[in-house]
Amino acid sequence: MFVESSWIDKAPESYRNMFAYYEAIKTMFETLDKHLEYGERGKQFLPLSKNQVFAHHTDFAMYDQHPYNTWLSPWYGRFYIDKHCYVENCNIDDYLAKDVGRLAFVWVWMGCYDPCVADSKEPECWLGTSEPQPSDPTLRIYDVAKMMWSFFRVETTTEGETEGWLNGRFYPNDCGSQLNGPWKIRRFPFVDITTPYGIDRCIVAPLTKEFQSSHNNN
Repeated sequence: MFVESSWIDKAPESYRNMFAYYEAIKTMFETLDKHLEYGERGKQFLPLSKNQVFAHHTDFAMYDQHPYNTWLSPWYGRFYIDKHCYVENCNIDDYLAKDVGRLAFVWVWMGCYDPCVADSKEPECWLGTSEPQPSDPTLRIYDVAKMMWSFFRVETTTEGETEGWLNGRFYPNDCGSQLNGPWKIRRFPFVDITTPYGIDRCIVAPLTKEFQSSHNNN
């Protein structure tokens, strides 16, 4: 028999665990969106694709009651812009890259089975900022985010580490990316952000500090 009976026995419990994992990711992003838009740390952020979460295989609706019906994705993520870029009554996804400049992003990774990243011991959160510079500056910021999502390679483009932030650059390739520009990343266990306190301490505070520091250095 090509399927072990023990796998079948464990399937219901595994399904319940994965449902809880999806619910944790959904709740984390919902809470994070509110914290970032409120700006209690001194800077406000707004998400791209407000009702969608980027996923490895296919994006799913942010408030879909059954996201576990999609194929299991090892990655889920959100991208954010500084709220000062916001133009009332305009779709954020359609902003031009040249008018936004910097992006923040928060990704959740299962921690295994990625061909470009070595397995970790547990699910991780990746907090990052970037100044993507597409060869066409009139590209929509959503399309820029899609390129970042598809072509980010931490283990081959990292150039150093400063105060807990890995740093590197994007490079154009023949697979569809036209991105240049620097990025910064912090990686930490997903379990660290399963409470509002953890979300503020591990994401909101360092993200806001990094944006303000970069602004002051410009």
